[in-house]
Amino acid sequence: MKTNTIELKFSWLFEDSPLIKIKKWLVSEGDRVEIDQDIAVVMIQDQEFIFPSPADGFIQSILVKPGEIIDTEQILAVIRQSDFKQ
Repeated sequence: MKTNTIELKFSWLFEDSPLIKIKKWLVSEGDRVEIDQDIAVVMIQDQEFIFPSPADGFIQSILVKPGEIIDTEQILAVIRQSDFKQ
């Protein structure tokens, strides 16, 4: 069985972007997620945005707690993919 991991970041934002804060996670470690499934609510300049999963897989780890301010290259969570479908 082949596995792959995906690191979730906001690297598509510019380094000088305004403060980004994780408001809440909509998933927990170990949860199965599907591509485009809402997984987190983030705040950027006092506006809420939904952060979708970029892939199918399982939440291997959540590295940022709600309320934490993050930077654009910080890893928020890791999704573990597998070629074994459940």
